[in-house]
This record gives sequence, C-alpha cells and structure tokens, in this order.
Amino acid sequence: MNRFFACAAGFAATFGTLAAVAENSPETTARPAADSVAVGKELFHREWLANDPRSHGGDGLGPVFNESSCVACHNQGGAGGGGAASNNVAILTISPNFPSVKLTDEQRTALRQELSNLRLAVGLSPADETTPETTSLVIHRFGLSEQHGQWKNSLQSQLAGVLQAFPSSQPIRQAQFVQRPAVSSSVGFQQLEFVTPISTNENLLTRFASRLQQFQSASTTARSTTVHGSHILTTSQRNATALFGVGLIDSITDEQIEAAASKKHAEFPQVTGRVSRTKDGKIGRFGWKADTTSLKAFTMAACAVELGLHVPGHAQASIPYDQKYEPAGLDLNAAELNSLTDYLSDLPQPVERTPDNKAAADLIHQGRELFAAVGCTTCHSPSLGDVEGIYSDLLLHDLGPHLSDVGTSYGQSVPDPLPLADANDDPGQPKSIPALASEWKTPALWGCRDSGPYLHDGRADSLEQAIALHDGEAQDSTMQFLMLTPQKRQLLVAFLKTLRAPEK
Repeated sequence: MNRFFACAAGFAATFGTLAAVAENSPETTARPAADSVAVGKELFHREWLANDPRSHGGDGLGPVFNESSCVACHNQGGAGGGGAASNNVAILTISPNFPSVKLTDEQRTALRQELSNLRLAVGLSPADETTPETTSLVIHRFGLSEQHGQWKNSLQSQLAGVLQAFPSSQPIRQAQFVQRPAVSSSVGFQQLEFVTPISTNENLLTRFASRLQQFQSASTTARSTTVHGSHILTTSQRNATALFGVGLIDSITDEQIEAAASKKHAEFPQVTGRVSRTKDGKIGRFGWKADTTSLKAFTMAACAVELGLHVPGHAQASIPYDQKYEPAGLDLNAAELNSLTDYLSDLPQPVERTPDNKAAADLIHQGRELFAAVGCTTCHSPSLGDVEGIYSDLLLHDLGPHLSDVGTSYGQSVPDPLPLADANDDPGQPKSIPALASEWKTPALWGCRDSGPYLHDGRADSLEQAIALHDGEAQDSTMQFLMLTPQKRQLLVAFLKTLRAPEK
C-alpha cells in the first residue's frame, strides 16, 4: 500500500485521539535538583576564556573551537533552540572510493601512499598501517593561535593542489529530478479531498518537476564532493540542533523505540527506517545520525569538540597542524558535566500554540490533516513512548542522494538484511552498523518554527523548502506535498509554525 494512502486512511485514528501537547514533563520523569540546574545554566551561558581560571587545571577555551559558549550556537527561541547557519560546523573527510574486495599487498601499499599524499595536502600527517581508511577532520571556525587562521587560509589552496595532483578528479552524486511513478486514487484519498491526485497527465508531472527544481535551486548545498584517484574528498557542514525537550527524548526507553519501530514496519512495510545502534548494542537517539545514546554523552562530546574543553571521558578537540598538543588538565569536572546535563534535561518541552480565533484554528486543523495526508506522520510521529508532540520516530531513514553525505565517515554501505551479531556479541542482536551517507535521524519537529534554518547542513531557509528537499523514503510524501495547491501548502506550513519554542 502506498504510504500516502495508508496515512490518509488512518489520519482520523491518529489525530482523533491526539491530546493537546503537554507543556510539562510526564509525571514519571523526575526533575533534576534545582541547584544543579542553576549551575548548569551558568555553564551553558558561560563565555569561556583561554587559560580560564574557572577550569580545573585545564587550558579553558580552545585551542581550537567553534564558539566560546554553548548558547552562542543554541540560541534561537531562547536558550536551547538551533542557531544560524553561520555557526555551522565544517567537516573535511578523506575516504576510500573502491569496492570492498580483497586487495593485494601491492594494491594496498599504493592506496596507502595515495592516502598519505591526500593527508599531507590538507595539512595532516601521512598515513601508516594504523591510520583509518576514512579520516574526518573538523575545520574549527576559531583558534587561539595565528597558526590556525593561516592554516584555514591556506586550506583552499592546498585543496586546489590536490586537484592538480589528481587531474582525473570529477564531481560525483549530482542531484537530479527523477520522474516518480503514477499514483492512482483510492477511497481514503477521495474522502480527504486535500491533495491533487497524480496521474500520467504530463502537465501535472511537469508542474511537479518545475516546483521541485524551484526549491532545489533556491537551496544552498553546503557540501562539495570530488573523486581523487581511488579516494573521495568531501567538505560538508553540520547545523546546530535544537535542545529544548531533550530531557524527554532522553527518557524514551530503548524498548519504546523498538516497539514503535516494529509497529511502523508492520503498518508501513515500504518504510525502511531502522533503529540506530552503537557498538555496545544501545540505541542512539541524539545527533543528526543518532549515533549518541544519552544526553550526557551528547553534552560531553559537544563540550569537547565545539568548545575545545577537556572533560571526563572525552579529550578536547585535536589540532590538525599540531598533533603533539596535549591538554593540561580538566576544564569541566564530573560534577559540572552532570549539572550541565541536568540543565539541558530541564529545558521545557516546546508547545503547540493554536490560534484562539475559531476560523484561524480551523485552518490550522486543515494543515495538520494535510501533514498526515501527504505521509509526513509516517516518520514524524506525533508521539513516541510517553512523549506527546515530539513529531519524530528517532529512526534512521534514507533521504536519497540529494541529502547524502557521500564521502564522509558515514559513507558505508549497509547490507540488506542487516547481519546479526557475531558469536562474541549478544546473540540475536543486530550488529552496530554506522549510518549510511544518505541516512538521517528523523529530527523532532516540536519547536520547529523557532529552529531554522533546516536540515542537517542548514541548506533550507524555510519549512516549505525543507519538505521539498526530502527524497528517498520520503519521495512519495514530497511528491504529494509539491502537488498541493499553493494555498494548501501554506496551510500545512502554517500548522508547523504552531510548533513553537517553549516560553522563556
């Protein structure tokens, strides 16, 4: 059954029972201590300094960092929202571009030499036998020394030198419009009468292609991928994620995510979204790739990578041009890290603000029904576990080549079906398999009105554009959305704009 039709037929059951979004955490979720939250709030807003006297023997901010405080990047809609695209994190990745076949020693040596040449060209140490095949490097926006600025300024010319060294370089994975199959009508479709039926009518297909191209051309793709010999060189970006409501996301159990995933696959077998598992078998729920299992781990990594702070369990960000740099000591201790996590956990849940005016509220209701009718709720589930109003299933979904990070450290291929664990692992448990280049966690849409720009690299300036750029598993929903009349697209987006950041 087409996902659209399934959603259209079942929207009444979904939304007929959907209660108003609660503004408070579930009663089952204990709030952290007020004094710990207060300490965490100060840490979240703290402007860190080099050689900060508030550190614990560490060197404070840096030596490389993307901002000097947490709130600088997570600032929209009050503390906790996403941030501007100007705060995006840039990532440079070198990865192999050859089939997973057995290589001769001679071939392996040649590839290792090629990898060394690429690493040297971008200011990294050469590759040896212990060097991973894929190298990802965060190009931090700031550094304490003049050398960082010089390194960044020369990086462009260094990359140009790579192009000269490998004249066979060519762009790959150019996004293109693919004509979708015709969709026939159904009883559920006709009952709703919201979406224009798609047929083989050439005018309709042309209109769809035109609208898609319009949105794609207006998007700034913050990614560049080229082939160099037997390797891929990729630059990509990551947009800051919204943090409000993360305590509730942290409270969703692995069992609840698995149960929701099983139910989804039974109802919508054409949706191939999968649970993200880390090496220890736990389920990921944080980060664009759902590769972090807990809010504390997510907080710890953000402090270390984005601010360059040395924290328990995670070394501060490394310096590409100074591999010998060693942190002096801890910048945050375990108690402070716990307090920062407590503050984030205590950030209130976003709310759905429906207009008081009945006529306006009726229009919003139509937009909510359209959101379900075109199939968006298949992945953006209104509830998950005990959490209402989240609009996410927290699963990994393939969104197609246009949103792919081909060539990054997430560029592995995943076999189908997923292999079970080895004999040394827990029997019957799926292996930990990194996310595909084109796989992304379904982001929670609560508070989305106050969390733009959108998508993993901030390429979408508007909610309408973000929807239009979905592909892969979401292609049917994208098609149905683009074929709506402009007025009905506005109604759907108007509903999304009722999903507001919490009150300050």
